[in-house]
Amino acid sequence: METTVQVSKDTADILASLTDDEISLAVKGDELIVTFIASLVEKYGKTKMDYLRQRARQLGQLMVYVHDHTCFTGGLREMLTPERFDLFIDSVKKLSTSGQKEALSLPLKLGHSVNRCLLLLKGESIRKKDKILKENVEGMQLLMELEWHDRVSSQSLKKLYDAKMNQKETLPTTDDIVRLTNGVAMSLGIALPAFKEDQTKETGRALAELALARIIIFNKNRGGDASHMKVKDYSEAITEKSDELCQLYGSLNDEEKKLVSSHVLVYTQGKKGRHVPVLLTKDMKEAVDNLIQHHSKLSIPVANPYIFATLAEELKIKSMAMQSMVMQSMASKMREDTWKEQQEKRKPL
Repeated sequence: METTVQVSKDTADILASLTDDEISLAVKGDELIVTFIASLVEKYGKTKMDYLRQRARQLGQLMVYVHDHTCFTGGLREMLTPERFDLFIDSVKKLSTSGQKEALSLPLKLGHSVNRCLLLLKGESIRKKDKILKENVEGMQLLMELEWHDRVSSQSLKKLYDAKMNQKETLPTTDDIVRLTNGVAMSLGIALPAFKEDQTKETGRALAELALARIIIFNKNRGGDASHMKVKDYSEAITEKSDELCQLYGSLNDEEKKLVSSHVLVYTQGKKGRHVPVLLTKDMKEAVDNLIQHHSKLSIPVANPYIFATLAEELKIKSMAMQSMVMQSMASKMREDTWKEQQEKRKPL
């Protein structure tokens, strides 16, 4: 049964996009969880839909587990009271170990979400002058402050640290990196003329994947930094470069002039709002220019601000969150090409 809380269209879109299962039913039927998601939508907008869906499903997963394994049948609001604090702690601990693989970070994420829910309840108690609700919230907040770290978060952090320390790192060889770099550059050189000749979803997708992979490899940044590049950021970088060149071009030597004319520096937003520089070479710039020019032909919504946007007819505003998939697919293709080369060498003359 869905809650009757009035929400914005953006919040309704996120709730409607949840996978249809018992967890989504628990989310939609819990007034506090819906209010929690609405507050996140107000903070982030629709640019982080995947993240907001994850936060919603984490709380929904907790409520499903509590209903299935305890006698408690209420909602999240009723559970976040001092007398049910131990129930909450035990449920979070057991939920994180209930799967085939322990979800080490889930207790930490649930702790952050619950603290935000308590702030929402406290705001409600002040508006409605509800003294009982305010006492319950303040009692729950005090217990979280006193016991949450020792009983939950410190243990989860230690497990995460140990897991990271024991994780084996497999570094690629120099030959693999060179082969991947050359292979991506060569494939981009083939995909760009094909896209210029015929602007379809298939050629556009191929060009976007290769251009994104080329930018990630060249800049050696997080894949997310490149994939979050916006059309506005790129356009501003081109405009600023033209203005600066008019003033500084005469003072540069020949090598500096070649470097400036062949590269573009774009600043995009990275983790925690920091500005991340992304350098584009001539072939990357040409690929990006063509993608931006033909966005409409690729069925990309006008409201989507990203260069590497999803090539589909949807209203969701999100970037091409597939940078790791791009790198894996390109590396797999390079390995396949290497194997074919080795097989050719082994053939008798």
